[in-house]
Amino acid sequence: MANTVLYSLRHLPVVTKSAVLTTLGLSLTVLVAQLYQHSTPVSGQDDAPTRDALLTIETVKSYLVLYPGLILTRPWTLVLTGWIETNALLLLSHLVILTLVGTYLEKRWGWLEFAKFIAVVNLAAVASTFLIYVFIFAGSRNIGYLYDVCINGEFGLVSGFTVALKQSIPEHRVTLYHPMLSFRVKYLTLIYATVVGIVLLLTQSYPYLYLLIAGTFASWLYLRFVKDHNGVQGDYSDAFAFATFFPDWVQPPIAWVAGHVFHLFVALRLLRPLPAYQPLAVGSQDASTAPEIVVDVTDAEDPDAKRRK
Repeated sequence: MANTVLYSLRHLPVVTKSAVLTTLGLSLTVLVAQLYQHSTPVSGQDDAPTRDALLTIETVKSYLVLYPGLILTRPWTLVLTGWIETNALLLLSHLVILTLVGTYLEKRWGWLEFAKFIAVVNLAAVASTFLIYVFIFAGSRNIGYLYDVCINGEFGLVSGFTVALKQSIPEHRVTLYHPMLSFRVKYLTLIYATVVGIVLLLTQSYPYLYLLIAGTFASWLYLRFVKDHNGVQGDYSDAFAFATFFPDWVQPPIAWVAGHVFHLFVALRLLRPLPAYQPLAVGSQDASTAPEIVVDVTDAEDPDAKRRK
C-alpha cells in the first residue's frame, strides 16, 4: 500500500504533487498537535489536558491557521490556512479530489496556468472569508468573531475545481454507480454547492460555507475575465456565462441582472468590454458530440468551438 502511494506521488505533475504534499504536511502538523492536546492529561486528572499542552496546540495552530484577530501579527496564515484541513475525513477526501482533478487540469492547462489558478482561488477565498468576519464583527461588536473563529480548509479550491471542469468539459456526462445518478459536468458546480452548502449550513460550519461560496465566485471571475485561453484573455462564451450556473428556469432574470452589473463595471473601468467576435478553430471533437464517460474525465477534449464570442 505504501509503495503504491509513493509510486503515485512520484508520477504526479509537479504543481499537483507540490499542492498534495503541502496539504498533507501542514494538515498533519495541526492534526498531530490536536491529538497531543487531547491525549496529555493533567497529573491526577486523566481526561484533562495540561496547560502546557493547551499552549502547544494554540501556538502551533494559531501560527498556521487563520484567526481573523491575529492577521496583523501572523499575516502568513492568509496564505497557509487554505491548505490546512483539521478534520481527517476532509483531509482524505480533499487529497483525493486534489490528486485527480489537479492532475487533469495541470495536464490540460500546463503547470504555470494551473499554479496561478489554485493560488488565486485559494487566496481569494480565504481573503473574502476573512473580510466577511471583519464586517460581521464590525456590525455585532462580538470579539468572538475575531478570536474564536478559525478559517481554514480547501472548500474554496474544491468548488473552484468544479467551475474549471464546467468550463472545460461542460457536456460530458458523469455516472456515479448507477445510470440514475448521472449528470452533465455543466451541472457539477450547482450540485456540489447545493448539497455541500446545505450540509455546512445545517452543521453551522459557516467558515467552510463562506469559503465554498467565495471560491466559486473567485474561480469563475478568474476564468471568465483573466486566465489565458490559447492566447485569448478570458472566456466570454455564452456557455460559461454566470447565469448558466443556475437552473434553466431562473437563468433569464439572473442573466438580466448580471448583464447590468457587467455594464456597470465596464463603465467604472473595472472590467473590459466584450471583445469582438473571433471564432476559434474547432478541435477534433466538439463537446456537443463528445461520448459519455463514467467518472474518469482525464481524456476529455476541449470544446474550442464554444470558447468565446
